[in-house]
Amino acid sequence: MAIKYTGIGHVALRSKDFPKELSFYQDTLGLRKAFDLIDDNDEVWITYLRVAKGQYIEIFPGVESCPNDNYKGDNAKPQRSHFHCCFVTPDRHKAIHDLEGNKGIPVGRTPDDTVGLCRSYCQFITDPEGNEWELMEFTPESLQIVRDK
Repeated sequence: MAIKYTGIGHVALRSKDFPKELSFYQDTLGLRKAFDLIDDNDEVWITYLRVAKGQYIEIFPGVESCPNDNYKGDNAKPQRSHFHCCFVTPDRHKAIHDLEGNKGIPVGRTPDDTVGLCRSYCQFITDPEGNEWELMEFTPESLQIVRDK
């Protein structure tokens, strides 16, 4: 029997500058803090930010929170496996206006505002630590919609 998936539960990010990273997701993107996981030393181990029901971004505050790996806090695009994650938005123009116009966050997109190969509108932003996020608006022809049967 095949596994049935109902969504993506969370995306986990490690952080060099936790206050700056947390501010980006809360103040810039408007995500609300859901809860913290507290470690044995009574310190925050992971902060959860709610994207949608049952969907979260986990932020580990500090590279020392993952002591058993070689992460040094660099998210140089060609040197990481994670390429980007994607938020779905129903109104790309509103998102672009809010991010660029109100919050000064550059939004990468096609100059002529055309759809990508998947027939969806795709824009990109980067958080303060170099993690890239896609903002996607589906169209009636989006392959994610027409092939999602």
